[in-house]
Amino acid sequence: MIMKKFVFLGVSLVFLFVSGCVNKSNPNKTSVYDPYFIKIITKVKEKGGSREFIDSLDKVIQYHKKDNDAQTLFYLNRAIEANPDHAELFVMLAHFSSSIQYDKVIQDFTDALQKDPQNAEIYFNRGLTYFYKGFYDEAIHDFSKGLELNPKDPKFYYSRGFVYAKKGLYNKAIKECDQALKLNPSYAESFISRGLIYSGKNSFDLAIKDYTQALKLNSNSVRVYYLRGFAYERKGLQDKAIENYSQGLKLNPGFSNNYVIRASAYRHKGLYDKAIEDYNQAIKLDPEITEYYLCRAIIYMKKKLYDKAIKDCNRLLKLDSRSAQAYYLRGEIYREMGNLKSTKKDWKKVIELDPNGSAGKGAKEKLEQLK
Repeated sequence: MIMKKFVFLGVSLVFLFVSGCVNKSNPNKTSVYDPYFIKIITKVKEKGGSREFIDSLDKVIQYHKKDNDAQTLFYLNRAIEANPDHAELFVMLAHFSSSIQYDKVIQDFTDALQKDPQNAEIYFNRGLTYFYKGFYDEAIHDFSKGLELNPKDPKFYYSRGFVYAKKGLYNKAIKECDQALKLNPSYAESFISRGLIYSGKNSFDLAIKDYTQALKLNSNSVRVYYLRGFAYERKGLQDKAIENYSQGLKLNPGFSNNYVIRASAYRHKGLYDKAIEDYNQAIKLDPEITEYYLCRAIIYMKKKLYDKAIKDCNRLLKLDSRSAQAYYLRGEIYREMGNLKSTKKDWKKVIELDPNGSAGKGAKEKLEQLK
């Protein structure tokens, strides 16, 4: 079972630059079919939408099953552009883009441009792939080329802005979004994009202002409630954050990631029972996601419900028997229970699984302390 690695707050294309989810391509990727990815895309499709939206999602599924990352990415972005209100698609974009073989995808888009050199959308998608890979100058070049071909499409401005932000050029990034807004002052995506950039530079009041404007233009945008909630959370306004997350859940109660985000806010407030309720719901919706069990186990441990915490670690290990994090946490739980024999056994397993990683190093240090 492959551990699901997706960003809990990765709810926008370029929220990747805020969360740091870049440069995680898997060159040894062998799995053609990701059931979780297909499950979420199918659930979004079942909600309905325009013909272009549904056709794009059909092609996402079709090309993903064929292990064609370039076309999967192309049509996933097309679906998002056709209907940007589905937060799930942005999370899946973060999830998918963290595992693709960037060099192969870039070459596929390059080959496509040789056949169709005036296609701005191909430049856009290749630019995104360069961005994910961390090749920022190349991404800027492709977004600029797309803008030459389609100067009235604001996404080339704000996408280029994200790259500037990743390079630390925030003022330049904001000017790109300002330019996008000049093209279309009623385009919510440009406000969202500028809000993301403000969040990236910790200007949360300005980010909240832009997210609020985006919600005035589209009050049903689930991801904007989450983005605004995140900004409030970073300001230390947990109640405001939870209020926004709850509004997002009212609009879309069927996506497990939404419960996990609110659970995190409850945990930070010390409202452990409410956090557990949200993790319970997330697990009910997506019982195959290992991180949910780990998060719930941590809260059970804080409440000294050790038997429940151990059960969650055991459930996780049934899904992913090589999870160093699960062994590490279970060892910590056993230590708090006074069962040092089991603690040592689990932490030795952590060192075996992750000898050079943070979990392995942490386990070595703690074992030394037990001597």
